[in-house]
Amino acid sequence: MASVLSVTSQAKSLIAAILAGVTGLLAELWGLGTALVAISLGLLILYPFYRLNSTSPEQ
Repeated sequence: MASVLSVTSQAKSLIAAILAGVTGLLAELWGLGTALVAISLGLLILYPFYRLNSTSPEQ
């Protein structure tokens, strides 16, 4: 059980690090406001797929 929680925690941290890097890259290219809007729209589009894949209603 503990190792599963650790893997889940590390996966969340990795995703956050990737999103931070992508946000920084987009901010350099288009400006911070546009980068935040682009990341937000991307997450809104991907969120239904995440919900379909989750197995428990608490997540």
